[in-house]
Amino acid sequence: MHTPLCEQLGIEHPVVGFTPSEHVAAAISRAGGLGVLGCVRFNDAAELDAVLDWMDANTDGLPYGVDIVMPAKIPPMPRRSTCRS
Repeated sequence: MHTPLCEQLGIEHPVVGFTPSEHVAAAISRAGGLGVLGCVRFNDAAELDAVLDWMDANTDGLPYGVDIVMPAKIPPMPRRSTCRS
C-alpha cells in the first residue's frame, strides 16, 4: 500500500515505528517504513551523536526520525545581583 504519507516521508510502506532502540529503528527504516529513535534515554550529547552516526551507517541512506523530548517548562534562571561592592 502506497499512500500520500509514503510520498511525503520518502518511505515504501505507511508504517512509523517509535522505539528507544537504534537497532529496531534502523530495521524499520530498512524494511521500508520510518523508524523513529526515541532519545529520552540520552543525557550525553556525545553518546547521542555516536548513535546517530550508527543510524546513518545502518539505514542504507533511507529516512529515519528522531524523537526529542522537550520540557513543558523551562526553569527560571537565577537572578543576578545588581549590587556592586
